[in-house]
Amino acid sequence: ITAAIPTWDTDATAVTITMGDQEGAEGTGFFKPENTDLKVGVPATITFTNEGTVMHVYEIEDLLKASASWKVTASDGFTTGAQIRPADVEAGISTSLYLIPMTAGTYTLTDSAPGMETTTATITVTE
Repeated sequence: ITAAIPTWDTDATAVTITMGDQEGAEGTGFFKPENTDLKVGVPATITFTNEGTVMHVYEIEDLLKASASWKVTASDGFTTGAQIRPADVEAGISTSLYLIPMTAGTYTLTDSAPGMETTTATITVTE
């Protein structure tokens, strides 16, 4: 991680995943895109943007276990530093996760906000 930090902004793969709730369908959320591709060993900045009207909570525990993580920051100024954990993303807020995937695989992204637990997407990490 330390070696990647000086060039992160120019070398990292930047991905935006929009999360939200379906209009008129209480308890139904979405992630767009539904499939995201990353590469082993390539720094990535995954930005979760909540375009919904309620809080959403992204969970990608298996990917986090298979990655070297740097930090999480949010558009409202919140930062966890090196403490990586599921993040509450309030309506209208964006949160960015900085990591380097270390293990190839298919990882499930879920929304653990109350009533949104069936919302999923896939992040695939390849060699």
